[in-house]
Amino acid sequence: MVTLASSSILVIDCQTTGATPDEGSIVELGFAVVRPDGPTEIESTEIESHLVALPEGQSLPAITQRLTGIRPTDMARAIAPEAALRRLLEVSRTLEPPGPAVRAALPGEDRRPRPAVIHFARFELPFLNELNFRFRSDESFFLEVTCTHEVAQRLHPELPRRGLRALAGFYGHPLGLSRRSAEHVSATISVWRGLIKELSVVGVETWADLKAMLREPRGKTRRAYPMPKSIRLDLPDRPGVYRLARLGGSVLYVGKATSLRARVNAHFRRQSGQSERTLEMLSQARNVDFVETESALEAALLESDEIKRLLPPYNVALVERDRGIWYSSADLWSWSRDPSSEFRVGPLPAPTSVRAIAAVRILLTGHEVSVTLAAAALGVRQAMGPSVDVFSRGFEAFRRRSLPTRNLSSILRLAASIELEEAEAATEESEQGSPFDWTEDKVEAALDRSLSQAARMLRRSRLLLRLAESTVVFTDVRSRSAPRMLCVEGGRVTQAVPRSELVRPPGAERPLRERRVLFDLATYDRMRVLLTELRSIAALGGEVLLGPTVPQAVLSHGGERFLPKPLSQIRAPIAYHAPGGRVP
Repeated sequence: MVTLASSSILVIDCQTTGATPDEGSIVELGFAVVRPDGPTEIESTEIESHLVALPEGQSLPAITQRLTGIRPTDMARAIAPEAALRRLLEVSRTLEPPGPAVRAALPGEDRRPRPAVIHFARFELPFLNELNFRFRSDESFFLEVTCTHEVAQRLHPELPRRGLRALAGFYGHPLGLSRRSAEHVSATISVWRGLIKELSVVGVETWADLKAMLREPRGKTRRAYPMPKSIRLDLPDRPGVYRLARLGGSVLYVGKATSLRARVNAHFRRQSGQSERTLEMLSQARNVDFVETESALEAALLESDEIKRLLPPYNVALVERDRGIWYSSADLWSWSRDPSSEFRVGPLPAPTSVRAIAAVRILLTGHEVSVTLAAAALGVRQAMGPSVDVFSRGFEAFRRRSLPTRNLSSILRLAASIELEEAEAATEESEQGSPFDWTEDKVEAALDRSLSQAARMLRRSRLLLRLAESTVVFTDVRSRSAPRMLCVEGGRVTQAVPRSELVRPPGAERPLRERRVLFDLATYDRMRVLLTELRSIAALGGEVLLGPTVPQAVLSHGGERFLPKPLSQIRAPIAYHAPGGRVP
């Protein structure tokens, strides 16, 4: 008897440029033969993958490039669609058909379809059928395809999501974000192996058994998660950091919590309103481990470092990817990734964080308005900005209202005085909205917004540098902890002890220019998190004492700007030098 476990199969994945053959074409085809006597390690399985040339006149869509990472230059090594189909046919003929041993009419050639496995075959099959019809119009399709998504719907109707990434993770196989055929074939192999083990448990062992099961209607059931409820109910009611993990232990997500038990269980208790990414993550999570901390603030700091260390796929905000820190020139127009005597303003979260101030200053000198200057002043992409004429009228109204003088000091004072309702974190690196119909009033409002944002980034950069060599005493009312003292050296917490008095850290005398050299992205995020947490404690009525290079202050009730008086010197104007050469 030929069982599922003893059968050799062909696992296939296609990447395409559209949702249907009418809208796109196969751009990459990957496949692998999985044999019962083959390697058990997926990494050792020989996976064949080919870029497939697009029809004449078709180009690689931008969204396909973004999702797959395939670039137009890569297509130089693409093979013809007919060659890709021929190779797939050749490999399939090395397999035994799953059906009865009845040969086709043509002597010497067995044309029965070979067994293939595809995840979400409803998407791939139309493309493969179209390819077969185009080059083998007189021949029927040569594969008998089983869809792992359809099988999973019968075996695991309770799972929130059964996409390839969710199912692969459910069986302990991590699948990256880029959509490439080789990686998807590898993930599908893992899913198929997991499914046939579970099918055997419920008495489905042969291809006939599987076909019979797939003919049955899909059942409906209440959503459930693979992590046993007992694991999360046993978590302590204490602050700390938790790590959600797949089968096998690879980390999916790192989070902080004032109460580990309450926070982790909150992920699983909602039956609606969860994002697709969250449901995909929870479909894979099998276990959770944790580290208790003495306060919610310390949990937030540890979370930031753990995300950098583990790079969990479902943490978005603090994973590095294309993020970095930047330094601006004294005129705030040019930037560099490295601090120097020329680039001494920073660290900043983006190269153009403070460029709005420079653009406004340049325009106030009478420089001709350009699309580049207008976009820089507004903090938007050039394609999203207003016409030069609309911007000029709006800028003139803004100048008459707000800036009777041209010096940088007045611009900085104005920027620091503008009050915005939106939260700082929501606009830190954003480029205000999408294109819309600009008016003079909207230009004025956008100038207020971009200047205020730039001033905040200047103040923040100085404060982060000061926090990098400091001591902090705080009472975290969120976690009901006793007074704690943190000693920060070189942007790292080197001591965290119960204490209500400040001590002087070893690097207290280190000048700001030397502190800049110590900053990397992890240090920037760590100090930014520390600042955010101190603000939260202050807003909730907790006590905070800072020193020694950060002017000492105690924050009480919310509603006050964080350290307004002691940090007033951070708003002082920096030295300004007009940009040399032509400004575009």
